[in-house]
Amino acid sequence: MATKKRTPKPKPAASKDKLTAADVRDGITLDPNDDLEEFVIDRAKWYRGDSLNALLLFGNNTPWPGAMCCVGFFALQKCGLSGPQIEDIGTVEVALEYAIPGFYNSLLQEEYEHSVDPVLNRIYEINDDEIISDGVREQRLTKAFAEIGYRPVFVGEGRPA
Repeated sequence: MATKKRTPKPKPAASKDKLTAADVRDGITLDPNDDLEEFVIDRAKWYRGDSLNALLLFGNNTPWPGAMCCVGFFALQKCGLSGPQIEDIGTVEVALEYAIPGFYNSLLQEEYEHSVDPVLNRIYEINDDEIISDGVREQRLTKAFAEIGYRPVFVGEGRPA
């Protein structure tokens, strides 16, 4: 059976008012009418900048109950998963080991011949990077999620307590 290929659509720019040379090279546009699906990341619950304590959703027995990485927000809003299904799980790969129904399949795009795993790995690296600023992190995550058809919308202020 032949796999249907999709013509890539222009990606949105991380900044709504300017493009970098890399944006132009990568096909990123300022088009506000793109068809990316949005999901919300609440900065007050978003755990980032720490590669040692990375979980999709921190459980009650952790220092940051209810906090989650960016993929945790994505999993809850776009993959149809509940909190208990991703609680205290570090990565998609670990979730697969526990055979969470629907998690991996919802992260695949059937139009392509391969999974989005390399993009997800980059998303984890960006989320957990201990050196970059939150502004740079948000721009990079926006670009990476656009590669798989989604746009994170960052709301609120602060960090998990």
